[in-house]
Amino acid sequence: MRNPQKSVEIVVTITLSIAIWPIAFNLGVYGTVLYPHLFTILSASIALILARWLFRLKRSEQALRGVLPVVLLALPSVWLLVEILLHRSSGSGVEVLRWSLAVATGLLSLPYLAYCIALYLVPGIDEIGNQRNRVKIVAIVLVIAVIAYCSGYYHHYVLSCQDFEVAGSMVPQNCWYAD
Repeated sequence: MRNPQKSVEIVVTITLSIAIWPIAFNLGVYGTVLYPHLFTILSASIALILARWLFRLKRSEQALRGVLPVVLLALPSVWLLVEILLHRSSGSGVEVLRWSLAVATGLLSLPYLAYCIALYLVPGIDEIGNQRNRVKIVAIVLVIAVIAYCSGYYHHYVLSCQDFEVAGSMVPQNCWYAD
């Protein structure tokens, strides 16, 4: 008989890996997170903040309680607000602020947001009580993110310009045309 706990852990790992792949791949190819992914992250984080305030949380939803979750979920909105306010601004201070918010969103907010989404999409995820298994899940997702980033960065070894054109994506500068 299949262990339901292991099934939950595997589903969580797959779900988070599927979510991180396109973001990390495009970061590797284009050196940026593309706007559709940014807006997905933004809308999900705003929805979770609003849901946190408007719906009663169950005991199992401790991940959304406290100030830190609000800060983590608000980072994408703060990043967007700073981009709007400083749209035509330049200078080293502005660039450091933009870079800091981008990194904080990517390294802190995005993983937390993915966990919160998985909390609601995958029944039993909150029952992953073994800290070692949580670390394994994070490690696997990080490995997938690195593989996706490297696959994007070194795309020219496996993908041609036609692959990007057929997919409807912008053709990167360093791709090659198949004969």
